[in-house]
Amino acid sequence: MRFNTLSQWLDWLEVTHPLKIDLGLERVSGVAAKMELLEPEATVITIGGTNGKGSSVSLFECIFKAAGVSTGSYTSPHVHQFNERIRINGEPVSDQQIMHAFAAIDEARGETSLSYFEFSTLAALSLLQQAQVQVILLEVGLGGRLDATNIIDTNIALITNIALDHMHFLGDTVELIAAEKAAIARRNKPMICAANEVTPVLAEQAKKYGAHFIQAGMDYSIKINDDHWCWESNEDSYQLPAPGLQGRHQYDNAAGVIAALSYLPDELQPNTESIAEGLINLNLPGRFERYQLDYELIFDVAHNPHSAIALAENLKQLKPKTTHILLGILGDKDYTGLVTTLQSEVEYWHLSSAQVERALDVDNLEKSVLDADPNANINCYPTLVEAWRHLNSVLGPHERLVVTGSFHTIDEVRSRLTASELSS
Repeated sequence: MRFNTLSQWLDWLEVTHPLKIDLGLERVSGVAAKMELLEPEATVITIGGTNGKGSSVSLFECIFKAAGVSTGSYTSPHVHQFNERIRINGEPVSDQQIMHAFAAIDEARGETSLSYFEFSTLAALSLLQQAQVQVILLEVGLGGRLDATNIIDTNIALITNIALDHMHFLGDTVELIAAEKAAIARRNKPMICAANEVTPVLAEQAKKYGAHFIQAGMDYSIKINDDHWCWESNEDSYQLPAPGLQGRHQYDNAAGVIAALSYLPDELQPNTESIAEGLINLNLPGRFERYQLDYELIFDVAHNPHSAIALAENLKQLKPKTTHILLGILGDKDYTGLVTTLQSEVEYWHLSSAQVERALDVDNLEKSVLDADPNANINCYPTLVEAWRHLNSVLGPHERLVVTGSFHTIDEVRSRLTASELSS
């Protein structure tokens, strides 16, 4: 084995390939073929989109767990540890399992150079197939057409919300981005469109790939009431509890998941009780995750304008408090759009940078906030941890702190909380 620890492997993967992101299927599919990973026996559900993919995968896991159906999941990025990306029945795999998978890939690839994400994807496919799970859940990393997860022919494709993000890779319009993401569809297989914004493009792409197109608002619909909601199609109707994750968009995510479930083989289809239990148990770090300390603390991984809209809408639903935002964002994101979207919900801005190469520097972030509001109350900090330590010591019961901007930002702050604080 090339290395003795997972951290050594991951450090090597960061630098071994010439490009951080290198879209394309030829390299990764060639190695996957050598490793006999291209035709899993499990039913495969592939989840693409811009926002809502992680929430959807988590809900699938919760529902299948309640139904007694075994699952293997591959998601990205992680919040704290790489192991979170590869889960068996909702539980992260061990360092040793990942290291052995990496070693097998390293041997099989020969002279083929693989990116960090390609290595990760192959490791996930290997471990999920070794576990002999009944359902494999694959979250697309970037786009769809050229994403490494697309080497697998999915049984069901689910497309969540689509918005402007990664435009330098996927195109500068939502229509172009939608076309890239729809390429996870397969002939004669269902492709569920859980969001309505780019339905015509997705419908056209489904026809191109010969997929069976299922559209939110047409083939299924939802009605939301105070204490429950209803999912309906021509064949089924469910009265269900609210999703465990807050926000109107979580109903759309959940509705897409339920639509996908109806296309599973009979032996894998959960009953109403399992769906309801899964919704109640749905929980995911960094998705409007709330804690009550001496003040109210919220973690949210909003990192583009569309996810910021959902965050702003969620904040509007809460009891009014003085709202502080601790913001750190990556420089290749639309930070101006995110700041503008959140502006009306913020009394105090606290700005810093995550400890990663792609992080936006504080000066440019401060300029973006002042462009949106010249009178903004702004404090800048050398690190996110210093910012949080200060705020954690001075905020009180009538104040709210929202930590947001990226997964890296959430990681650096959330990892400082104690187990007792995370259980509050």
